[in-house]
Amino acid sequence: MKKEEINKMIELLRKMIEIPSINPYDLGCQNILIEILKKIGFSVEEVNFDHTKNFFASHGVKKGKVLLFVGHTDVVNPGNLKKWKYHPFKSFIKDGTIYGRGSSDMKGAIASMISATKIFIKFFPKHTGKLAFLITSDEEGSADLGTKKVVEILKERNEKIDYCIIGEPTSELLIGDTIKNSRRGSLNLNIISYHPQGHVAYIDPIQNPANSIVPFLKKLIFGSEIKDRFSSNVSTQITKIVSDSFSDNITPSKIDVRINFRFNRRVNHDFIKSYVFSEIKKNNLSCDCFWKLSANPFHKKSKNLISFVEEIIERKFGYVPKLSCSGGTSDGRFLTDICNQIVEIGLLNRTIHQINERVHIQDLIKLSTIYLEIMKKILL
Repeated sequence: MKKEEINKMIELLRKMIEIPSINPYDLGCQNILIEILKKIGFSVEEVNFDHTKNFFASHGVKKGKVLLFVGHTDVVNPGNLKKWKYHPFKSFIKDGTIYGRGSSDMKGAIASMISATKIFIKFFPKHTGKLAFLITSDEEGSADLGTKKVVEILKERNEKIDYCIIGEPTSELLIGDTIKNSRRGSLNLNIISYHPQGHVAYIDPIQNPANSIVPFLKKLIFGSEIKDRFSSNVSTQITKIVSDSFSDNITPSKIDVRINFRFNRRVNHDFIKSYVFSEIKKNNLSCDCFWKLSANPFHKKSKNLISFVEEIIERKFGYVPKLSCSGGTSDGRFLTDICNQIVEIGLLNRTIHQINERVHIQDLIKLSTIYLEIMKKILL
């Protein structure tokens, strides 16, 4: 990339970081992107719902392959500002690194996409097929009004996507060392256990709900000594434990626990529910359960697209990426009905959602190079 192109990519990323677009509020990030895309000949359709901003942009004709880039402008809350080395919405640059919330997840990838697109359109304005973007401001939250809603509209119009690149931060140590063509499902459980409160020194016949729920939680976390179907295919994380204890000498009458289950394609959410209820029965827990399915697992073989990406990374950087389904959910789950080949490839995930989130400028350049090569491979 030329120095001028790099500087413009950095400038774009800094503009986006300096907009505190905490989910689901975009606050103007997408206006910047839309203006750039329109200037280079894209048609842009804005699809907004309540506070969520979305747009679908395309360049080219329907004849030939359709390549879609997917991203999100919303970010997670930065947390305690005093713990940041530099203000999360000031885009501070130090030693070739840009600091700021969203720099890696995933405004940096969007800046790399836009930079690659500008170069591609400049040299190949009459490319074959169609180059498209789907950008949302509702990925880090419920995701109900983001990519999911836009895809519903595209399905109604019978629009098909041949190849989809999602800019989630998949890389671990080097840009492109890990790519993803599948993701695990996510299921949330809020379990509330009740028992009458009692004196800690005279517990009988009162039962302490905190003590009662511990063996149950231990089984969910660690499974059996011999790995069973649940513990082999489901990861369990407790996210919150709260009791209504009023003092050190009173047992609580209520324990409120929040649990997240991540599960692969070998099981489904109904199996997890059945397993949990069986353990509740075994432990004689008096409780209520409230469930929320955030995402089902998805998997796309994506043989051709994976081969394209692998060949580009090996040719440009000398290593072959590994396939993974780790990490959180992504908007790829909403695209499976209209796209047969989906690959996620983005920046390093080492600082995402953390204090002092940051991205190396050289990594932005590498990722933009990969995106550009993908465009050339599919649309020329």
